[in-house]
Formats: sequence, structure tokens, C-alpha cells
Amino acid sequence: MNNLSSPDALCASFAERPDKITLRTAADGTVLVEGSASALEFLGNLLIAQAHTQTDCGFQLSPSGAGSALFSSSSNLGIYIHRTPCAHAS
Repeated sequence: MNNLSSPDALCASFAERPDKITLRTAADGTVLVEGSASALEFLGNLLIAQAHTQTDCGFQLSPSGAGSALFSSSSNLGIYIHRTPCAHAS
């Protein structure tokens, strides 16, 4: 995966793969981030892409909404990536 792609392009490319990411709460209040090497690389590249995109300071994926094709069925958390300073701050 190319880390210079937009967040949307990365997600579209990853959605076609059989690999899925799992994000869920763990018993001790931590967040479990789980997946194959490819899935974890996707998440890393997504963070990098959001850091460099000029179109929006925020990007969201949800196992029950936009981006649901990227998540395993055991995911119960989504992710919101927000780059600061916010372009929409007043």
C-alpha cells in the first residue's frame, strides 16, 4: 500500500482484500488493535495519509457505518483520526 494515497483511496484499496482489522474494547479498559501484518500496515498508512491530506482534518471509520467493510465482525469500536490544529476551529 502506498502511504502517499488519500485516506479514501487507501480504504477503497484495502476493502477489496480479505484481511480485516479488529478494534474492540478489552476487559481492562484498553483498546485491542488486531489484524494481519497487512491490516496493521493499512492502519499505519491510514494515519500517515490523514497526517498529510489537505482536504480535511478528520477521518472516521466505523464497523457499523462508513468503512464497515474494513472491520472484522468482532469489532465493536470505530476510529476517528483528527489532525490538529483543526482547520475548522473558530
